[in-house]
Amino acid sequence: MYDLIKAIALGAVRNGAALAGGWLVAHGVASGADEQSFVGSVCFLAALGFTAWDKLVVKGKIAAAVATPTVSADGAKGA
Repeated sequence: MYDLIKAIALGAVRNGAALAGGWLVAHGVASGADEQSFVGSVCFLAALGFTAWDKLVVKGKIAAAVATPTVSADGAKGA
């Protein structure tokens, strides 16, 4: 499920970057080559950010939850 959300989010970033790049070209702010560089850079940075977030936040929480000892109903700590 998480991979699906990440794929959708990265697709939305890619489409948003393409839209912004197209707007810049249409209004004469950038050339077509600049648009490709802009879209590529935004997609790269978004992927880098999602990867860092995944490693630090999501997997860190999973590792912390796995490392937390469980306590049974009678108060004895489990393994």
